[in-house]
Amino acid sequence: MHPVSHQHHTTYVHDATACEECDLLIPATPLEVGQASCCPRCGHTLSRHLPQQELRPVSYGFAALIMFVLANAFTFMSFSAKGVGQEMTFLQSITTLVDEGYLFLGAVLSLTLIGLPLVYMGSIMLVLW
Repeated sequence: MHPVSHQHHTTYVHDATACEECDLLIPATPLEVGQASCCPRCGHTLSRHLPQQELRPVSYGFAALIMFVLANAFTFMSFSAKGVGQEMTFLQSITTLVDEGYLFLGAVLSLTLIGLPLVYMGSIMLVLW
């Protein structure tokens, strides 16, 4: 078994790849921080080694969770009849559907609007952590 090292590696080796522009097969090359791999035929950028690139997907996931919470806090539905208005968020619309006897519709709405997006973002964060 190899010991786990928490040091940041200064080199990154991207896989052998074909250029997206001209289809030239480029072998795997080690890249230092800040370097980019370009196609020798057409000059298209194939890969970059950005500083702390392993933290970017996790930070994007945290940003997505924050935006998800903010999106659920704003008004989802708005009704107005005879000068009386009613505004509802996701959670209020789900509880209203359940209170009115539409349990299946409330469950589907909660699953598709809240449950599945949270599972998706959580599983991506877990895999990328």
